[in-house]
Amino acid sequence: IEKTALDVLPDRRPLGLGESLLRPLAQRGEVAVHPADDYWLDVGSIARYLRAGNDLLEGRGPPPPRPHPGEFVEVPGGRAYVGPSAGVDEDSLGPGAIVLEGAQVGSGALIERSVVWPDEVVPAGTELRDCVWAAGTAHRAPAGDM
Repeated sequence: IEKTALDVLPDRRPLGLGESLLRPLAQRGEVAVHPADDYWLDVGSIARYLRAGNDLLEGRGPPPPRPHPGEFVEVPGGRAYVGPSAGVDEDSLGPGAIVLEGAQVGSGALIERSVVWPDEVVPAGTELRDCVWAAGTAHRAPAGDM
């Protein structure tokens, strides 16, 4: 996406890519389509965002343009990812756990098929399954989306 295209974004958050960027560009006739057989996934819902994270952990899709800054960890039942300066015990990591940069996970917490956003704090003993931890709370996909 070119920088000039991003100038159409409003000053409110959160934003949907389709509503906030693609629709205005399409209305102005400034959208081009290029067919590709590459990996692509719309991450506009919690379920699809979590799927993208799982695809990353399982090595589906293209390799990243540069190495991931954190580390992948083998856990019972799969893999997890721990970002730089994140604080989490390996015992808290289940398959599909992604703990991003600077996040801190309290002791006895359990994270499975979930993403903890950067610099978030997950309280001790919290169980996160199939959700995104952001702004101090768990965000789950609507029933039936997973």
